[in-house]
Amino acid sequence: MQQIIVTRELKALANQRRLTIIKELNRGGPLSVSEIARRLKLSVRSTSKHVQKLAHTDLVEQFQISREVFCRVNESHPLLQKVISEII
Repeated sequence: MQQIIVTRELKALANQRRLTIIKELNRGGPLSVSEIARRLKLSVRSTSKHVQKLAHTDLVEQFQISREVFCRVNESHPLLQKVISEII
């Protein structure tokens, strides 16, 4: 079971756009999905799908304020701690 979870997490991080989202959140998070989309020059819809994938694997945390959805890096995630310290 643990291997399946790690595989999903690695697949989520293997996408260049999702890795860039992690980098942006690590630099200046939390950020709204619309702000991430603006910075990455992507549509809000596409950005939202990437964020959902990251949230599904607990790599990012989401919260809502009014109509805006915000994200932040899940700093307690063991795999993400290694990725941030080694790659980002």
